[in-house]
Amino acid sequence: MEKKWWMTTNIYQIYLRSFYDGNNDGIGDLLGVMDKLEYLKDLGIETIWISPHYDSPMDDNGYDVRDFYQVSKDYGDISTFKKLIEKARNLDMKVLIDLVLNHTSDEHEWFKIACDKFHPLYEKYHDYYIWHPGKINESGIKERPTKWVSWFGGPTWDYVDSVDEYYLHIFSKKMPDLNWRNQDMKNDLKKVIKYWIDLGVDGFRVDAANHLEKNWDFPDGVPGYENFSSLPKHHEYIKELAIELFEPYNLLTLGESGGASKEEVRKYVGFNSHEFNLLIHFGHCWADTGYTNDRVVGKWSKSELRVNDIKRSYAHQYDVVGDQGFNLIY
Repeated sequence: MEKKWWMTTNIYQIYLRSFYDGNNDGIGDLLGVMDKLEYLKDLGIETIWISPHYDSPMDDNGYDVRDFYQVSKDYGDISTFKKLIEKARNLDMKVLIDLVLNHTSDEHEWFKIACDKFHPLYEKYHDYYIWHPGKINESGIKERPTKWVSWFGGPTWDYVDSVDEYYLHIFSKKMPDLNWRNQDMKNDLKKVIKYWIDLGVDGFRVDAANHLEKNWDFPDGVPGYENFSSLPKHHEYIKELAIELFEPYNLLTLGESGGASKEEVRKYVGFNSHEFNLLIHFGHCWADTGYTNDRVVGKWSKSELRVNDIKRSYAHQYDVVGDQGFNLIY
């Protein structure tokens, strides 16, 4: 096993909005991160991971990206980002950023063109997303193609009158899913990745990595998660990015795939997998979930902390990775 720089690094996640306000406007920002780099260094932090910093309407805390090439005005600008990278370099620290590949904001230029039949590039960008004409029910009324349920609750399909079709969104309706079977779209995302590499980032935390492929037969089902989660072909997409970009630039990549099986985990982070370096797992995050809470349901319902569940989660993760890959404590 070849030793890589990331195998012994301590990573500190920074949620910009609440981390530190560097310009006294009441919102955390890149200037605030710069102000605290020495402090983090003194704590023993060697790598920082900055949660989404892109230009965004902030429907989902920045994971709804409006422009992949710009920084949110709440947090600063590209010039400030470059200064942050430079200061981190001088302190011998690494910088990771979030990489959102499954979707864009509905305010992204690609999606706006995809909804405008009169735009000269409509056909190109329409195919950057996943569309369906819908179904006609017994009453002759058009309805959603499936009853799939979004990870945020509610339907996964919403109608756009201007094109008379439904678009797929497995998260918020303001976050239309990208069509990873479209090579032009993939090439444009590769340009985005290369742009941030050239600015000096040392790696990425890849958001919603296991959702890139969908079941294009669109079978019905409730909630239907099996049709847009961990389908085999998504490994091909990740490997394509790893071979072309992640590995040649010696980047650290953190994948996100909650509930992955042993086989899946080893495909992601096995030493010869050519996908990710590390995988974020979430089992321990639900150790205080109260499934009998009648006021708040699901993962947001709070109960007593079950320490044994945390232990079991970490033990399970070490078991599935074994000596076939490198593990992560998150």
